[in-house]
Amino acid sequence: MDRGGETMSAAVMRRPVIFMFAGQGSQSYHMGRELFAHVPEFRCRLLELDQLAQRALGFSILDVVFDKERSRYEPFNNLLHSNAALFIVQICLAQTFVSLGVRPGALMGASMGEIIAMTLAESIRVEDGLLLVIAMSKQLEHTPATGGLLAIIAPPDIVQRRRALFDGAEIAGVLSKEHFILAGSALQLKHISSVLEPEGIACLMLPVGYPFHSSLLEHSQAKLGSLLNGRLRGPLALPVISCVSGQCINEIAHDHLWQIVRQPMHVSAAFAHMNTRPETIWIDLSPSGTMATVAKYNLPPASTTEIYSVMSLMGNEVEGFESIRKHLKV
Repeated sequence: MDRGGETMSAAVMRRPVIFMFAGQGSQSYHMGRELFAHVPEFRCRLLELDQLAQRALGFSILDVVFDKERSRYEPFNNLLHSNAALFIVQICLAQTFVSLGVRPGALMGASMGEIIAMTLAESIRVEDGLLLVIAMSKQLEHTPATGGLLAIIAPPDIVQRRRALFDGAEIAGVLSKEHFILAGSALQLKHISSVLEPEGIACLMLPVGYPFHSSLLEHSQAKLGSLLNGRLRGPLALPVISCVSGQCINEIAHDHLWQIVRQPMHVSAAFAHMNTRPETIWIDLSPSGTMATVAKYNLPPASTTEIYSVMSLMGNEVEGFESIRKHLKV
C-alpha cells in the first residue's frame, strides 16, 4: 500500500479504520465520474491504471464506464469491462484516502473486492493485480456462460425448507440473516424469482453471467486455477478479513485466488469477525455503497461502529468523499 510521508490524523489513530470493497453486482456506468471530475488525486491515479488497462485491452476502460450514451441504471454486465472497472475505481479511491493520511487497520472485501483487498495488502503489485483481473476475465469470456446470481431478501434456510424449488441451485453467499445470493442456471433463477416475488420475497438478478461461488463454476477450474494459483505472496502488509473463510487471513493458501472465485461468500461471518473490533470506523469504497448497506444489517445492538460510504447509485460522490474527510479530519 502507498506509504507516503503524510501524517496520520489523530481521529484515525484513536479509532481503527477498515476499508471495505465489493465485487460483481455493485458496478454501474458512471461510477466514480464525479470524483474523477473534482478530486485531482483520484483522477491522476485512475488515468494511470486506465493507461495500463488500455495496453492490455486495446481500449480505455474509463471510456466505457463514463460513456455518455449509457445510463447509470442500465445493466453493466460485460465481465471484461466490469471487473477491470471495479478494480481500478476501488483501488484508486483507497489509494486516494491513504494519500490523505487515512491508514486502515484492516481490509475486507467480497468476491472481486477480496482480490482488491489482497492487492492493497501488498500480496501482489497493483499493476500485476489489474493485469491478472483482466486475464481472468478474458479466460472466462471463452467459457460458456452457464448461469448467474440472484439476490434474495429472505433467511438463507429457505433453501433447505423448500428443496423442490431450489433443487440444483446453490447458496453463493450469505450477506446477513435476511439476505443471501443464489447461484444457478439463468432459467432456474428466473423461475425461482417468479415463484418468490408474488409471495412478497424480493429478488434481484445481478448483472453477472456466471454462477460464481458455486460448484457450477468448477468446469473452469483447470484453466482458471493454472492462471490464478500461486499469484499471491505473503506476508500481508495489512490484515485481510476474508469472505472465503469469514476470518482474518494469517497465511495465504496457494489456491486462495481460485477459492475467492469458487467458494461461497461468508460475508455475514466476516462482519461478525469485524464486530469483535470495538469502536471501529468502516469505510465502504464500493461503487454503489453495497458493503455499507450490508454492514448495517450485521451490526449488533448498541454497536459503536461507524459506517461511511462514498459512492451510490444516486451520485453525490464528492459530498460523500468530503463528508469522510471532514469526519476524519484529513
